[in-house]
Amino acid sequence: MNIRKIEDRDLEQVYKLHTYCTGRHWTDGVPAKDSLAFYTPDEILGMFDDDKLVSMIRNYTFKQLVRGVIKNMGGVSHVATFPEYRMCGYVKELTKSVFNDMKDKKQSVSMLHPFKKSFYSEFGYVGANDNILVKVSFDALSHYLKHVPNIDAIWKEERERAVDIQEEYETFKYSLDLSNYHGLVFLDNMSNEYWVDDHEDVIVVFIKKDDEIVATAKYLKIGYGENGKLMVLEMFWKDIESRFMIFRYFAKHTDQFSHIEMRIPFGTNFYTWLSDSSRPFEVKINNRPWMVRIIDVLDALRDIPVKTDGKVFLELYDEYCKWNNGGYMLKTVGDKLKITKLDNIIPQLRIDIRGLTSLLYGIYSVEELEFKNWINIIDNDISEILNDWFPKQLINNPYYY
Repeated sequence: MNIRKIEDRDLEQVYKLHTYCTGRHWTDGVPAKDSLAFYTPDEILGMFDDDKLVSMIRNYTFKQLVRGVIKNMGGVSHVATFPEYRMCGYVKELTKSVFNDMKDKKQSVSMLHPFKKSFYSEFGYVGANDNILVKVSFDALSHYLKHVPNIDAIWKEERERAVDIQEEYETFKYSLDLSNYHGLVFLDNMSNEYWVDDHEDVIVVFIKKDDEIVATAKYLKIGYGENGKLMVLEMFWKDIESRFMIFRYFAKHTDQFSHIEMRIPFGTNFYTWLSDSSRPFEVKINNRPWMVRIIDVLDALRDIPVKTDGKVFLELYDEYCKWNNGGYMLKTVGDKLKITKLDNIIPQLRIDIRGLTSLLYGIYSVEELEFKNWINIIDNDISEILNDWFPKQLINNPYYY
């Protein structure tokens, strides 16, 4: 058995393995050439029995907003093994190899949607949160169809095929006030072939105010009438007016579908969006939340904005990304965090990669990390500094890969 990057000649095998292990239609025949464009060889590592692909893992080339700073991110997906080769530890070996691939590509953080949380926990990933899915009747949006005199501008709704507007859509995301989008994934590095395959049935609406895009959404039309729904995959807006206008666009589908489903950030007070919050609605939360991990500590923590002056010496342990092991000094310079790797420090705390990941992403407080034994505070004076530097936050990323 050997692990190597996928080559063009392996793509048919990748297609067959991926489709066998997912909900995609599987066939043992020769796949159409167009269907292979979905797979980018440089992103995929394979375990081979001679030249036969038996297991694989994909490392998507994404960017992610972490506490207001954009970091290069490795998105783990397409973890698959043929059943006759399972329970042999191949995915474990591929996962260790993909960490090296991320390091080589200077991806300092990683995120995934786990097939099994306990599996990835062993590799230093920490469970965060997922989005919520809200289902409401279109009657609850009826007030958006009324005349609103205080929204004074030339408004335009432009409906597009998502496959045609990758650059325009991602550019708008970068234009937003991103302070509320911790964990958001950007897809501007995604290959056009994968974007097209992934967005084949997706519709995008742009809301324009005086010819400037101020809101957008990706959505799907599913069914019709009582058995139909408008499924909003993600939506972004610049202000209250533009939020009102995008919901006005959704409300115009009231005679076409019975209800709307919206994928929205966990913790959002969606009641204020509805005309009558007492109407029946459903809320679902995925039981497999996002999991995150630091891959390169030096880049992951560099320039994170902080509000409290301070200096902390820590000793870090990382079983799988061993380049992270050692001593570090964290200190504030201006309003940003600076990090330096140092030898022979006297640590004020000892922490493992799960603990440091939890702080960076705002998953646990210092007290919770102490309870979980992911951190050992030696100097009690630094607990307050760490909590001030890394307040708890929720992940807000609606894109699933």
